[in-house]
Amino acid sequence: MTVNALVGFAVIIAVLGIVNTLMLSVFERTREIGLLRAVGMTRRQTRRMIRWEAVIIAVFGGVLGILVGTLLGFIAVQAMPDSFITDFGIPVGNFVIILVMGHHCWRSSCNSARPTGSTT
Repeated sequence: MTVNALVGFAVIIAVLGIVNTLMLSVFERTREIGLLRAVGMTRRQTRRMIRWEAVIIAVFGGVLGILVGTLLGFIAVQAMPDSFITDFGIPVGNFVIILVMGHHCWRSSCNSARPTGSTT
C-alpha cells in the first residue's frame, strides 16, 4: 500500500513538473507566439504547436524517466540486504491505471473543446 502511495505521489510531482515546464515555455515565448500570429498563424495552429510541444516533452520525459527509474530501482534492490526487499517488481498495473485515467482526461478535454452541437 505504501509503495502505491509513493508511486501516485511521484506521478503527481511529474505532472506538476511538466505543467510548470510548459507554462514557462509559453510565457517565455509570448513575443515569438505573437510574431507568429502577426505573420498569419491561426489560433488553431498556435494551439496545435503548443500541444505537440507538450506531447514531445511528455513522451521523452516519460520514456527517460521510466528507463532511468527502472535501472536505478534495480540497482538499489541489488544493493540492499536480502532480508530487506524480497524481489524487484515493476508496478505494471499502476501504469495501466494511469494510462486509462490519462486517456479519459484527454477524451473529456477534447469533448469540452468542441463547439456546441458538434457530433464528431
